[in-house]
Amino acid sequence: MLSRSLLAVAALTAACPLSAQTAPVELAVNGGFETGDFTGWTLFPSAPGNIAVASPGSASAFAGCINNTTAPSASLIKNANIGIGIVQPGETVTVTFDAKGSTAIGGVAFAEFFSELAGGGVSRSVILGGGPLALDPDPNVWKSFSFTTVTGNDVAGGVTLQLAAITGAATGSVSNVCFDNVSVTVSRPAVTAVFSSFGAGCAGSAGTPALAVSQLPWFGSSFQVDLRNLAGNAGAVLFLGISNTQFGSSALPLDLGIIGMTGCTLYSSNEISLATTASAGTATFSIPLTSPSLIGVQFFNQGLAIDPSANPTGVVVSDAARAVVGLR
Repeated sequence: MLSRSLLAVAALTAACPLSAQTAPVELAVNGGFETGDFTGWTLFPSAPGNIAVASPGSASAFAGCINNTTAPSASLIKNANIGIGIVQPGETVTVTFDAKGSTAIGGVAFAEFFSELAGGGVSRSVILGGGPLALDPDPNVWKSFSFTTVTGNDVAGGVTLQLAAITGAATGSVSNVCFDNVSVTVSRPAVTAVFSSFGAGCAGSAGTPALAVSQLPWFGSSFQVDLRNLAGNAGAVLFLGISNTQFGSSALPLDLGIIGMTGCTLYSSNEISLATTASAGTATFSIPLTSPSLIGVQFFNQGLAIDPSANPTGVVVSDAARAVVGLR
């Protein structure tokens, strides 16, 4: 929910300067099956129970396996409609995965890639490698595959990676294949994660509240910031905003003395508010940054805490900070 809220902030922020270096952005969901199930995948079994998560995987705990013995048929798993709003038309995409297994009497394994239209249908479909996957002759040996492809002219519905175990019409045709470490990436300019403080907090009974970053805002991890120097187990709020110059009809910075918060100044707009309770004078906020749409997004932070003896309103604020979601 929080990441979706930050996407609203992303849509309103100005573009940040990017470096000349690039970094991969992962689009695949649960590509290592490390949830122990098929979360993020859509399954199309050719017979009940012939698609399952197995253990161990390729140097990992789990793999997604298809044991298709129904002839003729196709049993499929899909990472469907991924990268919506991220992947672009005519963009190079890299697909990698590990696979092992055995096929016989017309059985084959395929990897296919689709550029999806928003209302259904595709603008482009590609069989990766141009034909069946060449698995290792030993069915117990994992083999790594890597492909690059280009998206079609319309990817409003994102892209889909389809992994298939297909049998032929002959009696005894089988396709028994396991997949792991599935990755679908596009390249984006690298962005430096930023957390830069500005302004000043107002004094409370335990000192002046201050923001301190404990984990910078890197894409794929969590941005973690502490609000320190609070009164014991005070209630605390972190503002996340798109502006440090305007909040509604009010210009920023805004002197909060007009509402009884003597010596306090508001520096950040407040599109999103996160609330928690301090422990031993410190409140910690953790914000997951898992959507690629957040890369390069600039936002502002400021903390607020309850402190009944600090001023007539009983509320104090911290300094503020400018943050940028980085990609490395």
